[in-house]
Order: sequence, then C-alpha cells, then structure tokens
Amino acid sequence: MSMDLSRRCFLKSTAAGVLSSAVLAELAERLVAATATPALGPKSKVRIGKLYLGREHPGWPMATVDVKADMKRFEAELAKLSAGLADVEFIDGGLIANDQELAAAKEKFKGADGILVVHLTMGIGNQLQSLMELGIPVVLFALPYSGHEWHTIAGWQRQGKLIDVFPSSKYEDVLVAIRPFRAIHRLKEARLLNVSTAPADAAYCEAIKGKFGTEVISLLLPDLQKAYAAADRGEAMADMRRWVKEAKKIIEPTQDDILKSSVMYIAMRDLLAQHGAVAVTMNCLGMD
Repeated sequence: MSMDLSRRCFLKSTAAGVLSSAVLAELAERLVAATATPALGPKSKVRIGKLYLGREHPGWPMATVDVKADMKRFEAELAKLSAGLADVEFIDGGLIANDQELAAAKEKFKGADGILVVHLTMGIGNQLQSLMELGIPVVLFALPYSGHEWHTIAGWQRQGKLIDVFPSSKYEDVLVAIRPFRAIHRLKEARLLNVSTAPADAAYCEAIKGKFGTEVISLLLPDLQKAYAAADRGEAMADMRRWVKEAKKIIEPTQDDILKSSVMYIAMRDLLAQHGAVAVTMNCLGMD
C-alpha cells in the first residue's frame, strides 16, 4: 500500500477535519441551547385589588363628571399594557358609588398583595381611610385633575398607614405604580440559598421570614462541591464559547478560567432549581 500523501490531499483532508470539528461544535452548542433549562423565577401571580373612586358631582374641576366613561377609558388603556401585566391577577372591585359597594370590594380584596385605587374625582378621602383598615398596601394612581387627595397621603404615612400616591399623566405608569406589590409578593414566596462553612444564624433567618416571608436555606461547601462536580460540562463548554465569541476583548482570564466560571454558574443555577430558590449568597472568601 502506498503511503505517499500529496500536499493537496493533505490540505483537503485537514480542512475537512477542521470543518467537521467546527460543525460538530456548532451542533453541540445548538443542542445545548435547545435543552430546557431549569425553570427559575416567578411561581405565582401577583394578586392586586383594583377599584375606581370618584363622584359624579364632585364640584371640581367641573360640576359633573362621567365617571363611568372615565373608568372605561382607563380599562381600555390598561388592556394595552397586558404584556407588562402577565404576572398580575387583578381582583376587580369596580366603580364604587356607595359604602355597600366599598364593603363588598374590601371583602374581595382580603389576602391581596396590594390595592390599586384609580382616582377619578375629589371627595374620596373617607373611602381611602376605609380601605386602609384592611392593612393591605394601597397605591392611589392619580391622573391630572382627578382631585387633591394626594396632599393627604404624607400625613397618613406618618401615622404608619400603608399607602402611597403615584400622580402621572401617563397610563403606562401603572406598571411602575404596582412595582411595590410585585416586590411584596415575590419576597413572600422567595427562597434564598446561603452557602457557607456553617448554617446561617437561625434568629436572623427567622427575622427575615417573619418580616418578608422569605425563607433562607443553608447549604455547606460540600453541597456546592457536589453540584460543581455534577454540572453538565457540555453545557458549560457551550456557555464558555459564547462568552469568548461575544467578548470584545479578553484581557486576563484563560479559556480554562472562563470554563470553570461557566461550570460554577451551572452548579449554582442547578442548586437554585433543586431547592426552588431565586437567589444565592455565598461566603466567597471564607471557604478556602
């Protein structure tokens, strides 16, 4: 058998091998990208009570206000914001015209994360006070010329009432106004991983759970080492290649350093999924 190999044949064979390696690497990365990653993030919807407060004859800024038309207009604008409200469940309290309707709305709102009050006209102070009796955080969303109740909020806050006001001319600012409700809800259902050489202080963890509802789960160094050893190296390699490919410039770390970081990321992500947690804190300088 002849062992002669021409330069052209060598280059063709080498190029084919390099091409195959590149194609295989790309295919591997696509397979990793297509693999479902553990589901992290919100577990349930934020429950927000929503009602409209206003009077048909407020006296200012006009003698008569079509509050039903104003409510329909607001609802139409709210519908346009559905993408930003995907994790929100509104509890509809409707347009409040009397104390009986307000009492019915309050009954529906029990257990809600917060109450969004859409301010339509003046003269709603007593209704706001009644709502605050529930002990549920309230945000008063006030469009221009809806009234002057905004000036009473600071006084109620000084009394320890759970109320704030968001005056705005933009309907889309409702998404900003309800952020505190989202934070309250997420804290209630959140689990945090604390990785260290010893369990987190029990009294501190209990205080956090008592105030926010957040649970702290203590993990030790061996737990992290085990997760690191089990982390998918193929996925880590694809993650490392993405960082290298998309980096403008690599100054200090070697590719091996970047790969180890990707392995650690996957290990921590898998620990979060395993324990149903949303964040991890680590004694990064005290575990040798």
